[in-house]
Amino acid sequence: FEEAMRLNREVGDSWMVAISHNNLGNANRGLGDSATARQHYAESAAAYLIYGDRWATAFLFEDIALLAATEGDATAALEHHGAADRLRDVIEAPRAAALEDVLRDKVANADPTLLNEARDAIRHRGRTRDFDAAINAAIEFCRSAN
Repeated sequence: FEEAMRLNREVGDSWMVAISHNNLGNANRGLGDSATARQHYAESAAAYLIYGDRWATAFLFEDIALLAATEGDATAALEHHGAADRLRDVIEAPRAAALEDVLRDKVANADPTLLNEARDAIRHRGRTRDFDAAINAAIEFCRSAN
């Protein structure tokens, strides 16, 4: 991913640099390096805000939701999951069943003490954010101390 980012920078493809940041965020999340994952996700989100790429942003919000769940931040996980739901509805791109299962399991278990009504309300809050507000919330989350 780092090599892809370097090559894309060389040829001036900033959109693919943003995708590489998202991929590096995923890799670092998987390796347990939340701080580095957050940095890459923030870079990706800032670029997607400029490009208005709703398809890639839906995946980014899901990735951030998984990071938040891994960190035990159920509120952020549910809000970003909800923001991804809204984007997927807008662009008419349903989530793959396997990804839906992963999100449901990981996000729901971020705080097993939350009642279903509370989970639904928090996720709904994410669904009500417009594109700019949702991306800015993602950037803010990623740049905050975990």
